[in-house]
Amino acid sequence: PLEELLEGMKDILIPQIEVVPTAVVANPDRPPELEIRFDMEPERIMDWKAPLPINWQLRFIHNQLFKKFVFPSRFCPGAFHSTILRKAEFRSEEHRTKYFAKCDAAIAEWRKKGPQPLNTV
Repeated sequence: PLEELLEGMKDILIPQIEVVPTAVVANPDRPPELEIRFDMEPERIMDWKAPLPINWQLRFIHNQLFKKFVFPSRFCPGAFHSTILRKAEFRSEEHRTKYFAKCDAAIAEWRKKGPQPLNTV
């Protein structure tokens, strides 16, 4: 019920979210979905004095939600990602290669700028 969800959300801490995409990938479906990934980098932190890793906020929120809410359909494979295109088909392998080269260039530009807040226009 909604009341139960709202009550549970009172304990969830949501920080300012600033992210950097790590890749655009085609998932293994046929035809594939194209996904933009937001991996946490580095994956593990060995030095507690080190700065927080890139995209840490997504994992922080995700872990809290999984700890707080238990339901049979919860599933989040791999890195945080968002599907940007379903059933992607390319005219040729050359078109596919050019498309992903443009994606890589766009991500490289974003990475130069560093993490960006999600709440800006």
